[in-house]
Amino acid sequence: MQSTMSRRALLTTMAAGASSVIMAACGGAVPIPSPAATVATSTSSGTTPSTQRRPGGTIRTGILGDLPGLDGHLQLQTNSQSIAFAYDTLVGYDEQLTPLPMLAESWDVSSDLKTLKLNLRKGVQYHDGREFTSDDVKWNLLRVRDPKLAGVAGFFANQSNWFTGIEAPDKNTVVLTSDQPRVGVFDFLFAFNMLDKNTMEGPDAKTTVNGTGPFVFQEWVQGDHVGLTKNKNYWRSGVPYLDGMHVGIFKDSQSMMASLEAGAIDVADAPPIPDIVRLKSNPSYQTIVTTSAGTYYVIIANVQVAPTGNKLFRQGINYAINRKRFADAVLQGLAGAPQDLPYPPQAPAYDAPRNGRYTFDLDKARSLVAQSGVSNTDLEIVFSNTSFGIENTQMTQILASDLATIGVNLTLRPVDFATQFDTAVKRTYAGLLMSAGSNANLADSTTPLISNKFWNPDVSQNFTGLDDPEYTRLVAAAASEPDAARRKELYGQIEDIILDQSAVMVLSLFPRAAMARSNVQALTLVPRASYPTVWMA
Repeated sequence: MQSTMSRRALLTTMAAGASSVIMAACGGAVPIPSPAATVATSTSSGTTPSTQRRPGGTIRTGILGDLPGLDGHLQLQTNSQSIAFAYDTLVGYDEQLTPLPMLAESWDVSSDLKTLKLNLRKGVQYHDGREFTSDDVKWNLLRVRDPKLAGVAGFFANQSNWFTGIEAPDKNTVVLTSDQPRVGVFDFLFAFNMLDKNTMEGPDAKTTVNGTGPFVFQEWVQGDHVGLTKNKNYWRSGVPYLDGMHVGIFKDSQSMMASLEAGAIDVADAPPIPDIVRLKSNPSYQTIVTTSAGTYYVIIANVQVAPTGNKLFRQGINYAINRKRFADAVLQGLAGAPQDLPYPPQAPAYDAPRNGRYTFDLDKARSLVAQSGVSNTDLEIVFSNTSFGIENTQMTQILASDLATIGVNLTLRPVDFATQFDTAVKRTYAGLLMSAGSNANLADSTTPLISNKFWNPDVSQNFTGLDDPEYTRLVAAAASEPDAARRKELYGQIEDIILDQSAVMVLSLFPRAAMARSNVQALTLVPRASYPTVWMA
């Protein structure tokens, strides 16, 4: 095991996606930032947080759309802003994507990047009092491979399958071995919640949550709220400051924002773009917006039904998407320039020339649709009218108008978020589906392709039904390539297939945002770091 290079050098190398040692913080724990050292991210308005932190209080947050379920391996926005705070992961990331210890307090990596030893934190307990051990890590890794759980836990199946060996030599040590180097291992571990086996295999698996995280699950009243209380035995001394969280579930963004302005909630997650613009200078609120969080808008196509089963037809649709109008008029410039690929500029796979391949060109779109030979050009687009409902509605209306000029009849089908997710999982949409993806900013640019269902190379798990052997081969090759220059070449080949197939059509980066009342202190958009250190002035 390698143990001589400085931790800072190793972590900097990993964050940059360089070709030397990528995965390790060796020879001891990297300290987690203390609560006293945690500060709020820059906001466009609002007060400057005081350094005097006051414990207590229940924060009232708002999310758009209900949770499809309580499974902690389900990776969705509604879940990540509610029950995810009842869980911990093995590692964390800071804003610079430097890995930080969580349930793994340190780690060692072999020089060939094929073996990772995790040294677990001692004395951590699940909320029911049971000790967290290496057996729990092994169980979680094996659980997500179960094909019966593909629609829920299958987000992580490909990454779990990296490891041909999962050993627990003692209760505080896990050794993972792979037959290939695993560049994206920390991308995986920072997102992978540690569930409790007894709970998930018991009679209450669908109605309760049991984790090791900073907040303890109390209840989920479907369509109304999720309640959590402070974990008084949390392994991180001094946090959380809050006594609890009340996560209100809203059916639409208008009612969520009305509740924020009326003082009924303290934080609105994913506020509508018009409200961000309207309130960003109001000192009563603080607005946090970033396009570097690796989130992006997509339209996906069901390639197993007509007419979207025809590649030329899909390419025609891709040319008919007015990305600039979407970025300028709908997102009001907050997402930056439109682009055809999911990666923000700091991502290893970012490629400016490829990003501009599908310029808005209705003549070319019309020609490709004609070449496709498709006779019935009726199709629908399914989208959420809860999560990001205003933006989704405006964009689909623009698309329908443009498609009508080339002879394609697009029917809009707005549904609630849970229905949209179920429709995508079962692949029951007749044509197109609008959604949003994540993780495109991480150290390994295959992470969003593996972890987001619409990019997944496995046809049994993806939302599009695309089965492309060359795409599958290239994603696997890039995920195991330790050399950054070679990996960049593979990313380019992958992107060429993505653009050619047009099964997933990126619209723009997604401006990740939250809006809070001015008494909320230290709110950030950093995963896992937000509400444990938030306090109320």
